[in-house]
Amino acid sequence: MPELLRLHKKIEHYEIATDGTLAAFAKTLGKNYATKLLRKQTVS
Repeated sequence: MPELLRLHKKIEHYEIATDGTLAAFAKTLGKNYATKLLRKQTVS
């Protein structure tokens, strides 16, 4: 069971990192609404 928990945390980390990267790209492209949605998702 500890392996399953470790994998869950790893996946969650990748999801958060991906959302942050996408938010940074959206901000660079001037996509304010997308940036706002992605930042909100990252914080939740």
